[in-house]
Amino acid sequence: MSDDYNILGLEPESAREYVTAVMTTLKTTTAKRIQIEKESESWLSRVRLATEKGRPDLASGAQAKADELSPQIAKLKGEEQEYRDGIARMVVQLKSMETRPRLSGVDADLLLAQMEMVVGEHAEIDEKFRSAEADWALDDLKKRQDEGT
Repeated sequence: MSDDYNILGLEPESAREYVTAVMTTLKTTTAKRIQIEKESESWLSRVRLATEKGRPDLASGAQAKADELSPQIAKLKGEEQEYRDGIARMVVQLKSMETRPRLSGVDADLLLAQMEMVVGEHAEIDEKFRSAEADWALDDLKKRQDEGT
């Protein structure tokens, strides 16, 4: 599969637009294939009718027209499958884009300030840990002293 379906380098909005464009192309291709299949069915119906009426000259001409359409139908089916596979690949890529953090345009200082408001200042947290460690050490020392007496 070609890199036509690799959208990881695009912004999410541009990627969604590209996927939409490919989906539109798929629908157009499908509609074209259906139209050509109907035309082929019409020619095959004419083959049957000409055969029933005993007109082999008309039957062979109609068969030739139907045979001309078969490669076009096969080609369009191949294109449809390629578009479907590409769309499936791009949908997975879109989902991964939506789950990864977006850091462009983020003010790091503002983010740090917001985090500090939620969890407290860095120095304040360090002081709380040191105080807790000192309390644990003091409790441990008191236990050993009580056991020693």
